[in-house]
Amino acid sequence: MLSEVEVESLAESDLDARSDWLVDADLEAFVESLADTDAELRSESLVEAECDVRADSLVEALCESCLEALAEFEAEVLSEMLIDVDAEA
Repeated sequence: MLSEVEVESLAESDLDARSDWLVDADLEAFVESLADTDAELRSESLVEAECDVRADSLVEALCESCLEALAEFEAEVLSEMLIDVDAEA
């Protein structure tokens, strides 16, 4: 049979072991949570960056299209003006 001191010592050892296990489990869960949060933030950041790049590309393409249409319009107007000048001459 165990003495009272041995029983208390075993109880303390068991309590310490359980406490260490809980601390380790909490720390592991915390680290996993941080990793998940970091991955989520990086993912959101990549999505935002991709949206920004796509928006910039769309604006650039739209501007190029507008400039091309303007150039064509100017060419038509100049052509009509030249035709009118030739007709008057």
